[in-house]
Amino acid sequence: MILKTYATTTYAFVAFCLAVWLSAAFLIKPRQPVIKKIEYDYADIVFGLFWTILILMAGTFYIMYKTEIGLMAAESAYLPLRIAGWVLYVRLMLIPGLLLLFIWCSDKSGLMGYFSLGIILLILHGVSDMLLRASRGALLGLFIGLTMLFIVTNRLTTRRAQLGIFIFILTVLAWPFISSYRLIRSGGYTVPLPDFFNDIIAFINTSSSFGEMLRAGIYSIFFRGGMISLFPIVGKGLEPLGTQVFKTSVSRFFTVQVLGYSPELIQGSAPSLVGWFYLVGQNPFVIIGILIFVSSSYLYWQVLSRSRLRCLPVAQALSLYVLFNLSLEGTLEGLYLRLLVLTGTISACEWFMRIFGKRRYVVMLQET
Repeated sequence: MILKTYATTTYAFVAFCLAVWLSAAFLIKPRQPVIKKIEYDYADIVFGLFWTILILMAGTFYIMYKTEIGLMAAESAYLPLRIAGWVLYVRLMLIPGLLLLFIWCSDKSGLMGYFSLGIILLILHGVSDMLLRASRGALLGLFIGLTMLFIVTNRLTTRRAQLGIFIFILTVLAWPFISSYRLIRSGGYTVPLPDFFNDIIAFINTSSSFGEMLRAGIYSIFFRGGMISLFPIVGKGLEPLGTQVFKTSVSRFFTVQVLGYSPELIQGSAPSLVGWFYLVGQNPFVIIGILIFVSSSYLYWQVLSRSRLRCLPVAQALSLYVLFNLSLEGTLEGLYLRLLVLTGTISACEWFMRIFGKRRYVVMLQET
């Protein structure tokens, strides 16, 4: 089983290298001539974003608190007119996108007080998501997106890197508490907040030691996808899904048929990107799938980088975050919805840039 799993990861790595080489050789366009670059009054954009973000954060928090929309390991709440889905994706993508835009514009305009305020709002949003949805990685995910924004804008300083490391350590330390919190919440158990915290401590003491749960959290963060997920997939020796992929959820198939969880259990485990391709068509589809995925991602990045979006760095950071999640989890059956939400979020950020951003001056710049 180990040799078969190693062979599958080798095929995936070779396909990745081949896709990168082909993309670099044939998809790079020649350098464009001198173009005009327009700078904007980023301070006006910051002021316009502030109240919008606060209203969206407060409104979605209240709705999710009352209805328990998006609660992990629990049955989804139903609201008419697909309101539950709208609220959830506003919370998961639109608000983080606007917060990144807020932080970027604050950084560009030198408003360091608002820059710090944006970081605080991002932390509050992540912590509230951890409590509302019992999501252990909500805060860490937001700071992965923020780190990608700093990277694409070449603004990753030592202090900002240290902040990211601190959030990572905080996520690891909070993992046992949020894990226990999720189990208690999924059982429909509600008590006043002080008693609820005491019950979490009691649950940890009765189920396993804090150290064991902490090690499980570290293990889950570092080995969430990749070869670890492939071991049970390859070892199970199941027939490939083939065209049945259009009729079922690969993540659900992985959870029930591979990991052996009960079909009545309300949860879905991520098979990783390579594992998703293997379940659909085994090694041949791993090679084909990785080639298509990497080449498509590279082409998308080239088109995005050459676009005239005024919120381009934020669009790039959001796109990298979505690609990161897809590569880590491999939940490709919902790809169209993720791309739709991503497009809507980028469109909203661009709208704010065009409505509130006033032209300041024009310079000539050589495009790279």
